[in-house]
Amino acid sequence: CRSFIKFMRALTVVNFDFVPWTTLECTIEADYYVRMTATFFLPILIIAFVMGMHGLPLHLLSRADHADDGRTRAARTRRIQTSWLVCVFALFMVYPVVSSYALGFFACRNVDGTSYLSADFRLQCGSTRWYKHLPLALSMTLLYPIGLPCAAGAVMWRIRRRNELD
Repeated sequence: CRSFIKFMRALTVVNFDFVPWTTLECTIEADYYVRMTATFFLPILIIAFVMGMHGLPLHLLSRADHADDGRTRAARTRRIQTSWLVCVFALFMVYPVVSSYALGFFACRNVDGTSYLSADFRLQCGSTRWYKHLPLALSMTLLYPIGLPCAAGAVMWRIRRRNELD
């Protein structure tokens, strides 16, 4: 048993749980809707942080500096592309968490004639509060579990077509 605990502690370095809600619930009251809303904004914050700290300054510098040679401009363009790659990588890292919250909103269980959210049995499906969060859950579902793979597929298709023409 102790060796298993040591093994599990060693694996905490590769824990990809970016939103540790279990520790937050000890200090604040957060139901499923609050966690879902916060999780929805996580990818937006990641993109804003990466592009704000790295990509945007490089882009502005590239647009303002017309006196440099082609090599410097090409190097800057590669760094901007690297910023986008970091964003895409980060989006796919949080993909399982965001997708599970988006789809978990629609998982309801009927108990004695009342439909409850399977992820949080304190919340009723079909209630006024549930309908209030429905647009967010629908947009999360369209953007993440459906939209991100479709966008990645479209980009790969475009790159493939461009490579076929060359």
